[in-house]
Amino acid sequence: MLNLNKAYFAIIILVIILILFSPIIPITYTTEVPHEHIEQYYENFPVEVIRRTEWNVTWYAVTGDFKFITEIGKSKFPATFSYDWGYSRNIFNGEEFVGFMAKTIIKVRERRPIWINLTGDDGCELYLNDSRFLCTSFYSGFKTEFARVTLEPGLYVLTLYYYNSRGGYACVSFSADPEILEWKAVEYRTELVQKTVTEYEYENITLHVSLLNYLLSKYLG
Repeated sequence: MLNLNKAYFAIIILVIILILFSPIIPITYTTEVPHEHIEQYYENFPVEVIRRTEWNVTWYAVTGDFKFITEIGKSKFPATFSYDWGYSRNIFNGEEFVGFMAKTIIKVRERRPIWINLTGDDGCELYLNDSRFLCTSFYSGFKTEFARVTLEPGLYVLTLYYYNSRGGYACVSFSADPEILEWKAVEYRTELVQKTVTEYEYENITLHVSLLNYLLSKYLG
């Protein structure tokens, strides 16, 4: 029994010696290592926007017989407007005999009657897709014209001509069914997109371990 205990003790001492004095060796193995990087690119995204009618206005000097002569300026009008300048010299930069051509777009969403109202002094003409639609009298002073019309769904171009060529009182106004003056549309906007991308590459990894641990893991693990 005593000899057996001595043998166990000797084995334990030997293991301790091996652990303490086992040589360190390099172990190299290949593994996948993740690498992250940022990718940047531009992408078009659909955005719902509200489109509102706005008039692009070009002003002209006019003759006594209601003809444009030369361009004298530009401005913008809102979708519906009513301008009462009183004395005609208050219209545009003190010019008395002036007029303008204004263009805009309306959108009819469904087939149903819509209304349009036009007032002018001295006179004005409203064209719908190049066809004269409304016209106030050029010689009878203040005049209002009203129309109620059914249009097929779609976009329409309105062109308004206004003339003040006789001096005196000057005014112009336009109004219409609000439904054709504002609508929803989709437009695409370009935005910078950043995305984290992970790629894996094979790399050699070297560890330094004791020979004993290596052997134990290899044959007992």
